[in-house]
Amino acid sequence: MPADATGATSGLASMAAGPTPGPDGPTFAGPFPWHPTPKAACYAALVALGLVAALVTGRPDAAVLAVPFAVALGIGFFMTRPLGLSASVVAGSSSAVEGDEVPVLVSIRSTSHIPSLEVLVSPAEAFSLPGHLARRPSAHVVAADEPLELSLPVIAKRWGNFEVGGVAFRARSWLGMFEAGATVQAEGRVEVYPRPEALRRLVRSRSATLPAGSHLSPAKGGGLDLAGVRAYAPGDRAKDVNWRASARHGGLYTNERHPERGSDVVLVVDTFDQAVLPRAVTAACSLADAYLSQRDRLALLELGGALRWLRPGMGARQRYLIVKSLLQTEALASAVYRGVALLPPRLLPAAALVIGISSLEHDGAREAFTNMRARGLDVVVVEIPSPAFPAGALGQLGVVAYQIWKLQLEARREKLRAAGVATVPWEPGTPLAQAVEEVDAWARRQARSVS
Repeated sequence: MPADATGATSGLASMAAGPTPGPDGPTFAGPFPWHPTPKAACYAALVALGLVAALVTGRPDAAVLAVPFAVALGIGFFMTRPLGLSASVVAGSSSAVEGDEVPVLVSIRSTSHIPSLEVLVSPAEAFSLPGHLARRPSAHVVAADEPLELSLPVIAKRWGNFEVGGVAFRARSWLGMFEAGATVQAEGRVEVYPRPEALRRLVRSRSATLPAGSHLSPAKGGGLDLAGVRAYAPGDRAKDVNWRASARHGGLYTNERHPERGSDVVLVVDTFDQAVLPRAVTAACSLADAYLSQRDRLALLELGGALRWLRPGMGARQRYLIVKSLLQTEALASAVYRGVALLPPRLLPAAALVIGISSLEHDGAREAFTNMRARGLDVVVVEIPSPAFPAGALGQLGVVAYQIWKLQLEARREKLRAAGVATVPWEPGTPLAQAVEEVDAWARRQARSVS
């Protein structure tokens, strides 16, 4: 949790023994003790200085000059009443997307009039304040026994499941002589989902197996997309006759069509590398949205310290399960990694398209992709390169080490490509759609060369 806002922690130790249930969440109640402000200390010092000067010089002029400051201190003291402040802070939404605003709902009630109450959101590490609110508290007037409702926005910076943070309160008395403050942590957690990237084209499977979907089957049959024209054969439907071609060639000709089929897609996310895990989850969520929107069956496999998987499924429920699983992904290394040999057979159907998302740094991930290809599956990999270290800072030795690392990485790619695994890097700053189109083109060229 981030540090409390400046000047808002003095009353934290004096809060009530714990939260009491409120209408919008746990309510934290005072009393919050008042503390002198620097202004009050300055006024008191001036009054004391005037009295001492009058006593030393024996003239009342200095004491007369200190009277206005003493009057201001007295008025500020006698006008200050116990706060009786209660505050309820809750997260206004349980889910959000990266970059979206999440409202923090604040409900404040006081038994006495507060002429100036400053409110400042202290967000957690995964959230930030909008530019116009950055570290600037908002001032409000709280009337006695009248609730004050506020909605303060914070911006979700990265995916995951987080607490929002806290809200700091600081009340000032009349003439600004005294202040009281505390910080209240917001109730509730927010699930932040990765923001999906727009994909114009997806990697296509060479085998379509399901009875319905959005992909064109290479076979010919009943469908909507025209595949060609052939001579009429007994048993053809009359509505399939192409009358223009028949009139042009002097005989009956029938339209042939491609049936629409779906495909089985398995997303394989390499969780061994912590450095690339945020981009890997973002890519997986974008691909899951795109394939499920085309009525494909989608499965998820996470390679890491322990194998985690979701069986193939379709629709909104499968999308929810996949995103939920990805948000819980952690980078876990393991010395007892056993590959994909123990996976249930239904997870990897015979005609499935396997899309790997990996940095290719771990031997277990590369071995898994090779084994899947050896089973006869179509395997493509979107490579997320690991962040390059500053080779120049290490001198000539660092430059040589960096070049060796680049050569080793290229050798790994070529080894996978030689095994029939299409591999394309997704460089930082490049749209995911570009990497997906490149890997699809590579897979199509490989399919033509094999055929």
